[in-house]
Amino acid sequence: MKITPLQWRIAGGASAVVILAIAGYYFFYFFNLESDTEPQPPRVRVVDERPPSAPPRPAPPPVEEEFVPPPLDESDSIIRELAVALSTNPDWVEWLVPDNLIRTFVVVVDNVADGNSPAEHLQFMKSETTFETEEADGELLIAEVSYRRYDGLTGIVESLDTNGSAQLYGQLLPLMEEAYVDLGAPPGVAFADTFHRAVASLLETPVVEGEPTLMPRGPFFMYSDPALEGLSPAVKQLMGVGPENLRTIQTKVRDIAGAIGLTDLPRGSVLLR
Repeated sequence: MKITPLQWRIAGGASAVVILAIAGYYFFYFFNLESDTEPQPPRVRVVDERPPSAPPRPAPPPVEEEFVPPPLDESDSIIRELAVALSTNPDWVEWLVPDNLIRTFVVVVDNVADGNSPAEHLQFMKSETTFETEEADGELLIAEVSYRRYDGLTGIVESLDTNGSAQLYGQLLPLMEEAYVDLGAPPGVAFADTFHRAVASLLETPVVEGEPTLMPRGPFFMYSDPALEGLSPAVKQLMGVGPENLRTIQTKVRDIAGAIGLTDLPRGSVLLR
């Protein structure tokens, strides 16, 4: 047996949005074992009357190489080359097109942790179809087709490898911390703490059952319910994927967070409208 050179994969990550951050930009590595022994010709069996000798000791297990992250500014090419192995979803590779993947990841996490929408950093995830509304009993509602715009995104999220994301979170944390410092991290604030706050924010996003009403606001819309409209931009953006997709995304986020070892996470909530 021989150990091939160390290989990397990417394990996916969140938005609607933070899941790109959580699962979309983490690597994990593995050793691929291949046989280097050629077939041997059959041997003639010789009977030996002496007591059998002790069986040979098994070979010791291979020692894993120490994981050495690449330089922060040289990591994109490795991510793009090997990330495809993480998911069989054909749309997954489109999430790897932008440059500065880890830096983007850190900015997205920081935005969501502070309640700000990270949409400007994730233009590649923007839906090609427009937001649509419908009227019922004189009230303005979100059309179901608006939620369906995010079915593809949710499918990518659901397809990502959970254990791989958690395994390499810790191994790539030094790169994330470096990027966070470059971003202008507050003194004494670790990126891991900001990451935890972002995950909590996503899991706190309420699943809205029913049909919340809307009000026009210039060329856009706002929730008629002040309790919904008062939520942070990041939360409202995530709510826009619809209750079914949101449940799927939150389940994946919770699974990955648990595998990482994050604790004290919110249980989630459902709002009836």
